[in-house]
Amino acid sequence: MTERTYLSILKEYPEVLSVQEVAKILRIGKNKAYGLVNEGTLSSIKMGGKIIVPKMCLIQFLLDTKNYQMNPE
Repeated sequence: MTERTYLSILKEYPEVLSVQEVAKILRIGKNKAYGLVNEGTLSSIKMGGKIIVPKMCLIQFLLDTKNYQMNPE
């Protein structure tokens, strides 16, 4: 998929997302989403005690093919 496609798919979401919203979009658990943020795989911004993920960072994460496991075992 392309950046334009993801922008179209995510058009209903705000420009910045909570980690919980990211987890819902990716259909993963909240702890896994926080893990992606903490390891730096998913870029984010920490503001005080809150972590936010710009929508464009989520799209870059989805576009990066090294984040995919092509042959699960």
